[in-house]
Amino acid sequence: MVFDRERDQRDRKMEAFHKDALSRGERRSLYRTMNGDLYSYAEDEIGIARTGSGPTVTSWWGMWILAVVFAGIAPCSRWSWSSRQQARTRCGVPCS
Repeated sequence: MVFDRERDQRDRKMEAFHKDALSRGERRSLYRTMNGDLYSYAEDEIGIARTGSGPTVTSWWGMWILAVVFAGIAPCSRWSWSSRQQARTRCGVPCS
């Protein structure tokens, strides 16, 4: 990995901004972006926020996570339903 002096300076500025925001009482998270820079995200920028009666998806990647979870649940529920249907029949004739 090559040392990048400019990125290091940007990271230090972002870390200072992040610490200042935390000292003001803001709820923030410090993460690296896809291009490798540090970024201080506010709580409502993360993707899934607690509002009202349950979680609300607030970003495209939060929606992507939710879709992956539902895509994993769907085959399991279908398998469970079909196995119960097969248990209720014997040789194609429904059991009483």
